[in-house]
Amino acid sequence: MVVSRGFGICNLPVIPVRSAPTDRSEMTDQLLYGLAMQSPTPLTLDEALSLALTQNLEKINADRDIAISRKRVWESIAMGLPNISSSATYQDYMERPVTIVPATFMGGRPGEFAEVVFGTDQSVASSIKVHQIILDGSYIMGISSARLYNSISELEKEKKESDIISKTVMAYTNVLFAMEQVKILKNNVGILKKNVAHTESMFENGLVEEEALEQLNLTLLSQKGDVKTNQNIVLTAQYPGILTEVYCDEGQHVKKGSILAKIDDGGLGSGIEQVKIELNLAETSYKRQKRLWDKSIGSEIDFLKSKSTYESLQNRYKQVQEQYEKTIIKAPFSGIIDDKITPKGSSLSPGTPVFRIVNLSNMHTEIDVPEKYLTQIKRGMKVEVSIPVIGKIIKSSIRQVGNYINPNNRTFQVEVPIMNREGDVKPNLTAKVKIVDYFKEDAIVIPENLIQVNGDNNKFVYVVNSVSDGHGIVEKVFISNGKHHSGLVEVVSGLHEGKLLILEGAKLVKPGQKVKLLYSE
Repeated sequence: MVVSRGFGICNLPVIPVRSAPTDRSEMTDQLLYGLAMQSPTPLTLDEALSLALTQNLEKINADRDIAISRKRVWESIAMGLPNISSSATYQDYMERPVTIVPATFMGGRPGEFAEVVFGTDQSVASSIKVHQIILDGSYIMGISSARLYNSISELEKEKKESDIISKTVMAYTNVLFAMEQVKILKNNVGILKKNVAHTESMFENGLVEEEALEQLNLTLLSQKGDVKTNQNIVLTAQYPGILTEVYCDEGQHVKKGSILAKIDDGGLGSGIEQVKIELNLAETSYKRQKRLWDKSIGSEIDFLKSKSTYESLQNRYKQVQEQYEKTIIKAPFSGIIDDKITPKGSSLSPGTPVFRIVNLSNMHTEIDVPEKYLTQIKRGMKVEVSIPVIGKIIKSSIRQVGNYINPNNRTFQVEVPIMNREGDVKPNLTAKVKIVDYFKEDAIVIPENLIQVNGDNNKFVYVVNSVSDGHGIVEKVFISNGKHHSGLVEVVSGLHEGKLLILEGAKLVKPGQKVKLLYSE
């Protein structure tokens, strides 16, 4: 961008003509404009901000006000400091006065007089005065007022700086925006020139576009739903003890029945072997007593006793084995270990979560469909499931149509399975489900606005035949239409796939006219 170096404000190089400026901001704007017109210099935003903060007069005056306020604070404080003054005088008497007194005062004879000198040759005097004012409310208020003035000055400086930065950034942004607008306008001019040339070519040739016919599906409705899986569970401990072994890692694929972890059984495993030995002995004894009893040998009491012992040990062995199975954590289905919640060595109690396992191969989504579609939605209808996050579209069909109408929103649920061979579809992703209302494998669908009607109310379109060297002959083709949907019409007779249909300029041509093809799709 191009702006000027001045008092820290960047202005667009256009201002209205007006009378002489009456305030400092107007003078600054016009001065900047003048400098920008004379010698434009590129500035970055940081340079523009630095220049504005150092050259702006309001910012400079704010700095001066802060310096003055700080001096006033110290002046107010100095008034309360002790005031000390001192003075000293020195006198030298060159001649001291002589007084005549009766000699009797000095022990002399009566009638005689004696000279007496009074005073001192020199004298020195000094004094010190200490003055301390009482720190009353007026003194404290004076200091507080001075400090408040200083704080206000600093806040005013910050406000000025903020205003300067805001105005500078705004001006800088306006300049950049204006420059981008100029680029866009220049680009639009080029596009308009191309459009003019294209339109002139349309007028000269009578045909601008043609396209091949396509096969399309018509959809009944489109609803959003969440991707779900029924096999997404947290495996918990069923036996108290220490988690001694972990045999899997996060993200690992495991099969149904795979051993994932082992809990310390507290000697339960050796107890099973002991019970098994006792069970084998009881079984042997029972079978022997049964053979004897079948041959009417031995007593009934011995037979019943051996049978009771055998059955009791069977139940005991089954119970101990079931308890031991609880110390082994197995995968209930094939899937992925999504999270190892509890680390190896932790103390577990029944119900403590250990793993989360997810099966991504059995995914589905459920959508809420308004009740007005109840008679139209059927099991097996074709569906397109779009998952925008991963950019994937999956073909499927309706697996289940709900029989319950939700009274809160007057909808029923429709379940759609999702194939996930690559494993990139995750639970709780948002899916957009399109239910295909009408599907025909060989359907021909064209834009509805291409169909014209003659005086006998017969519908027709224009196609191009005998295409050679980019030219062709216009032909009027009468058609019969079928389904309508979103501006598209199914053609049930009159057209077949591969025909070149005039898309633009169709109302400018006549049957038998030779036209030039600009391009085909």
